[in-house]
Amino acid sequence: MRFKVTTPLCVSLVAMALLVGGCITDSAKKVNTDNSELQAPDLEAEFGGFKPTDEAAGFGDPEMESEFGEDQDVIDLLNTDPQLAADIEDSLVDVYFLRIAWGRLEWDTSAVAITDWSGSLQIDKGTLVLLRKIRFEPGDYIHRPRLDRRTLEWTSYTGPHFDGIHIAIVVAPRDTNGAGGSLTFSTAPFSQTFSFSELDSIDVIYPIDQQGNEIAFVGHKRQLAPCGNGFLEGRWMRTARHQGVFRGRWIDREGKLAGHFQGRWGKRNNGQQMMFGKCIGPDGRFKWLIRARWEYSRSYRQNGGWFSGELFDRNGQAKGVLKGRFRAGEENGRKGYFQGHWGLLCP
Repeated sequence: MRFKVTTPLCVSLVAMALLVGGCITDSAKKVNTDNSELQAPDLEAEFGGFKPTDEAAGFGDPEMESEFGEDQDVIDLLNTDPQLAADIEDSLVDVYFLRIAWGRLEWDTSAVAITDWSGSLQIDKGTLVLLRKIRFEPGDYIHRPRLDRRTLEWTSYTGPHFDGIHIAIVVAPRDTNGAGGSLTFSTAPFSQTFSFSELDSIDVIYPIDQQGNEIAFVGHKRQLAPCGNGFLEGRWMRTARHQGVFRGRWIDREGKLAGHFQGRWGKRNNGQQMMFGKCIGPDGRFKWLIRARWEYSRSYRQNGGWFSGELFDRNGQAKGVLKGRFRAGEENGRKGYFQGHWGLLCP
């Protein structure tokens, strides 16, 4: 029995739309195909000129679906364990969901050097479950059989792009030993130990070398009464000074693709640094409008920063939140990168 996905994004969004917006009319089902919202945004408008209309799947862009498609599912004997399946539904059990990505996060197509990221992940209590592999290619693999339920090992080499894993850590009361628990990531380029408390809402990116290699951790602890949450990631491109585009995907907490989004970021006339966009499901059906603030971080000067904002339904009502970090890429160079969290507001 696999983990049960509690309130996945696409299901919860459809249900929410029916609750707050009534039945979807024929006019609302009309698919937008001109993509003019992205080409000619209006940052002074309430939602940047984006409208709550349906789109073609992946906004009609084959690269969107190929670059931001489904991560690789895995068969981990541990997530077929009946006791583990019961634990995941038990409110007394702590569960942490974590995505780790390593390599050239901004996808440098000119890179030729290969980096060996082979290594391991180990926890000191609980059970570590592998849910998804991220961009593994031939020659990259998970070591099997696993040594034990607290250790995961892999072989991974990256060039222009990156690899990664999406995991869950399940800590039942019988696993506690009085300590808070910790996770250790070990590879030649980077090694670090995190406490379980640090994994709750973790969102960090560590630079590794001058060749553009980085490692990113983003995760959160399971909500006891979830209304829907997960991760987001994609490309953050600069097209002019202090403005550009972003595009990527929504992922539920277990790593399943939940939809795509795209939008623009820039400065309003009053100096507000805003980002606007639209989220659609895998079939192109409208889900949310995005409105958020962004800022540069001092440590990255004007090449990276953070964003934080809200998700709105077709009636302009706030129904969720999003936040994360970005690296700004150039159209003719690196493609940029961002990662973060999304969550739905409970009624």
